Amino acid sequence: MAAKHKLSVTVDRALIEAARAAVAAGRAASVSAWVNDALRRELASEQRRTPDTQ
Repeated sequence: MAAKHKLSVTVDRALIEAARAAVAAGRAASVSAWVNDALRRELASEQRRTPDTQ
């Protein structure tokens, strides 16, 4: 697994509540894991929209 780095961000209250609810329901191991998964999905989506031109 890649090294982790601490990140400070400002997030809408509803998104924080959704992340905490996902953890409470067992759908995520932690809020950090939930955010990591969301960022990973966004990156994958972006990569599908923007084909590599190299």
